Amino acid sequence: MPSRTRIVRLGASFVQGLSAVALIWTSLGFVILFCSCSVIVYADELNKSRQHILPISSDPPRTNFYSTKESRRKYKIVFFGQGPESMQSLQRALDWPRKRGEAGGLVTYDHPTRRDTMLINVHPKVESEKDGSNYMRALINGATAVVLALNLSDAESFEYIKGLNGFPQGQPGLLVAWRSLHQDLMVSEEEIRNFANQNGWDFAMDDDIVGAFEGLVRKMFAKPHPTGRTRILSQ
Repeated sequence: MPSRTRIVRLGASFVQGLSAVALIWTSLGFVILFCSCSVIVYADELNKSRQHILPISSDPPRTNFYSTKESRRKYKIVFFGQGPESMQSLQRALDWPRKRGEAGGLVTYDHPTRRDTMLINVHPKVESEKDGSNYMRALINGATAVVLALNLSDAESFEYIKGLNGFPQGQPGLLVAWRSLHQDLMVSEEEIRNFANQNGWDFAMDDDIVGAFEGLVRKMFAKPHPTGRTRILSQ
């Protein structure tokens, strides 16, 4: 069955044809032609506005980053956060690594020194998309290690982290707390640290992230390889 947008476009095209004939006899045709063009533009914009924010499939939550032969052979460190802190954590911990690709609300980066490790930053709006909850669970379960970032001046960023669930037992994790200059603290460092301990994650403030991330990586490599291999590839 034709969509409403398609029907509007076909109707506007028909009116354009009539107005072209009417244009020969009267200036009213010009007005009709102008209005029909405006309707087509409006229909296009309406159709775009109804599309999802992120190109997430309604199929079972599998992404190219997880389903390809290459990705299955790699360790995966996945960064989560409601604000820019997750991306800032990735960039600071790894000194601005090279971006590899972007799709489905995920941005992947190459580890600067290891060919067997993939870095993935998750867009916070992924969970609000269709099947977003299943998609997030797949990301969490497929991660070899996780980094969760929040802002002490933004209580909602902490609520976002607390709302994530399904982390496998024994999965290495790092909770990073950032401070905003000249802004009041809405969440205490002690509260965040206790939350990290309850989940078995390491904790670090933003100025200590480099050393804390190196510790997370050591824990990750102490685990069995995702495909069961014991040999570590490095450059």
